[in-house]
Amino acid sequence: MPESDAESLYAAHPESELLIIGDMNHVLKKVSGEGENEAANSNPVLPLTDGLVDGILQFLE
Repeated sequence: MPESDAESLYAAHPESELLIIGDMNHVLKKVSGEGENEAANSNPVLPLTDGLVDGILQFLE
């Protein structure tokens, strides 16, 4: 999803929270290009993108 889509959704719901994590794909892995994106989809040992877990924990608190 483009960052602008996330910002529009955030603006449409005033009680929501927004966390932008650059270069994160839909399986929550850090990628910098399409080749890395495809490789990340099939590599279960790659760690989650930095900042994701902290963002989730902050939201839950």
